[in-house]
Amino acid sequence: PVPTLRDLPEERLSSLVPTIVAQVRARLAAHGWSWSDQEMTLERVWTPADWQRRFGLYDGSAFGAAHSWRQVGPYRPRNKDPELRGMYYVGASTTPGTGLPLAILSGQMTAERIEQDFA
Repeated sequence: PVPTLRDLPEERLSSLVPTIVAQVRARLAAHGWSWSDQEMTLERVWTPADWQRRFGLYDGSAFGAAHSWRQVGPYRPRNKDPELRGMYYVGASTTPGTGLPLAILSGQMTAERIEQDFA
């Protein structure tokens, strides 16, 4: 994970990519995973700018809302839009939070809210 574009603009991050790649390779090598450039068939680096361009992710955040005090628990965005009737949200950036189990639970919670509203 890297900071979002707000905290680390694309121009600055691009200059850091070679260093970050070297750090990732060194960490993998420390765990017994090393290879030469000749053995590598593909290496792809995606920055927050790529995530934003390819998938429309706000601020380049591939993981949704952060786990800061203002974005967890009761402060996390709700599944149901408070102003637009019939607008619901699901996924890691909404209640209850990030991670596959919680994103699945978010889907269940949203489905229950839709059912309650339109039953």
